[in-house]
Amino acid sequence: MAKEIKTGEIVALKKIRMDNEREGFPITAIQEIKILKKLHHENVIKVKEIVTSPGTAFK
Repeated sequence: MAKEIKTGEIVALKKIRMDNEREGFPITAIQEIKILKKLHHENVIKVKEIVTSPGTAFK
């Protein structure tokens, strides 16, 4: 849970750990994002933005 600085709106955050992923972005995360984008329900927060950051290199 966080507050957007510009609007003061309360938003939800989700961090996906990529530590054990060797084949890119997890398919389960992609599926979850697709479902959340399609849902329109009063108890489900709408997806505003998807942000990625560069991962660490494998040794």
